[in-house]
Amino acid sequence: MIEESTKQCTKCNQVKPITDFHKMKSAKDGLNYQCKSCIRAYEKPYMTKYVRTDEYKAKEKLRRQQPDRRAYNNKKKNEFMKTERGRLLRRKNTRIYNEKYPDKVKATQAVSYAVKRGNIQHISNYACRMCGKASNHFHHHLGYSIEHRMDIQPLCGICHTKVHSSCP
Repeated sequence: MIEESTKQCTKCNQVKPITDFHKMKSAKDGLNYQCKSCIRAYEKPYMTKYVRTDEYKAKEKLRRQQPDRRAYNNKKKNEFMKTERGRLLRRKNTRIYNEKYPDKVKATQAVSYAVKRGNIQHISNYACRMCGKASNHFHHHLGYSIEHRMDIQPLCGICHTKVHSSCP
């Protein structure tokens, strides 16, 4: 019988403590199926052949020295989104998102309409409720249901991320 603090590796079939397994969110128990030593043994030939070579290290050094890699990638993405295929992809993804989160979409639209009508000020006129910096997000802190659509808090991007990462 396997204890709660142990797990069986699917590669070597040994029962090992859970500390010998990497974390993996997609697994039911939150741990990788293979133990760390089996993964290391599997990756070692690849690492010695490709990653630890002088050629790879030189390429990595050049890649790190490129100043605006993110800007370059964003530019390529924006160019793609202007194509017919990119527009179709955006339309498809928007439709999927709207079907998946209808209450969230309606709550966001309600706030946008209230700003356009002048019932509430634009987000740039508010300070973040948590840190006092300029805010750029309205946070629906009580949820997205009809009765709470206008229960919002102005937050900056960093605080908004923190609030959502701490939610269950």
